[in-house]
Amino acid sequence: MTKPENEMAEDIPRLDPWLGVALAGLVPMTAAFMMDAALVHYLVAAGGALITTSVVMLVRQERSKRRTP
Repeated sequence: MTKPENEMAEDIPRLDPWLGVALAGLVPMTAAFMMDAALVHYLVAAGGALITTSVVMLVRQERSKRRTP
């Protein structure tokens, strides 16, 4: 007996959108180590905003998975 299509789709490994945003948040954080002191605050703020956004995306994704049967 085969699995239904929706269960098979969950088995396929993929890059979730929130993970891409989190990885993009590491770019300005890493660049902050190489920049002048004047730019560090802006880069850390941009990286922090991206990582915070990715956490919100993850929470919303997991909540929507729990709601759908």
